[in-house]
Amino acid sequence: MSFHKYFWVVLTLVVIFFGLFFYLAENKKANQATLNISGLVVPHHNLVAPQRAEIFSELSKLIAAPKTIILLSPNHYSAGRGSIQTTDKIWHLGQGQIEPNKNVISFMVNNSLALDEESSFVYEHGIYNILPDIHNNFPSAQIVPIIFKNTSQGQLDKLKQGLKESCADCLIIASVDFSHYTSDTQAQLQDKRSIGDLETFNASDMLTNTGVDSGPALALLTMWAKDHGTNNFVLKNHTFSGIDPKNPDGEGTSHVFGWYQ
Repeated sequence: MSFHKYFWVVLTLVVIFFGLFFYLAENKKANQATLNISGLVVPHHNLVAPQRAEIFSELSKLIAAPKTIILLSPNHYSAGRGSIQTTDKIWHLGQGQIEPNKNVISFMVNNSLALDEESSFVYEHGIYNILPDIHNNFPSAQIVPIIFKNTSQGQLDKLKQGLKESCADCLIIASVDFSHYTSDTQAQLQDKRSIGDLETFNASDMLTNTGVDSGPALALLTMWAKDHGTNNFVLKNHTFSGIDPKNPDGEGTSHVFGWYQ
């Protein structure tokens, strides 16, 4: 065989090899990203931002990138008029921006499921603290931000149904911190009940749970998960951050990280 023919045979084999390699790699990646996860809970407390970043990174490898994320948060400052509020503002971040899903938001507002109150979101860290994680892991996703105060079960039922009609394939993220201003021992007792409610889809108890900073957000998360047939709550992490690390019995905040699959 001449050198010229030998060269082209080797080149062809190299091309075939690398083509097959990349095909198998992409196919493996696609197969890994088929886990059905309907929603997750993460804390907005930035003391555990690294742990939150870890769960987002893991999630991004397990699911297909969602087109829209419904981001639930407490209304920390009881801002605005509505018990359920949203906004169609564009979210500007240092590394880019996140667009709202205006179709879903308009559906909610037009059907009296939520009030559009942009000013309520100006200082809402339950929303803002999660946005970088969303952008870093799902950069093309749009969001539907929702904040709650004094929300009834009836309002949640209507909201859930409306979201199913307008955004059935959306991923829900509940941005919720758990026990506040308690010792680690007290937090463990309160969180045991709260995690139990997540595991058993106990939306009614979760709605009135004073051991978390947004019962409505977690109640809607459990209702969404149940409706989507994701019946397994996977607890990924459970932490406690004391205000004074030298005092193990001092006050602090607990955090739950997990998802429904």
